[in-house]
Amino acid sequence: MNIEQFYEKIYTDESYRKADNFIEFIESNIDLINNIEIGEDKELHDKILRLIIDYAHSLTLCESFRKALPQINKAIDLFESHPDHKNTDLIRLPNYEYLIFDSAEANIFRQINYFTLGY
Repeated sequence: MNIEQFYEKIYTDESYRKADNFIEFIESNIDLINNIEIGEDKELHDKILRLIIDYAHSLTLCESFRKALPQINKAIDLFESHPDHKNTDLIRLPNYEYLIFDSAEANIFRQINYFTLGY
């Protein structure tokens, strides 16, 4: 499966609307996403960014905060390197705002667990 087929499948198949199913499908194909060279391809950048944002958000919804934080940071990096976002106040972009919210939530719960459970 290539990235185009993967993207099409995950966003057209209704079964992936559930966060658990979405996470499982992403994680079973994570190498496909992680090993792609985006380069200057804006359309590919948009697709990878959407996949990472949705994956990070799904992890946050499922309270998988340890796994969510690296994905949130990866999505933020993709936002910052996106050709259309140069000289843009990123916080005004809805998906970027959601990432910041998810990051705050994940960090808060991570800190609570650290102080209450010792990890």
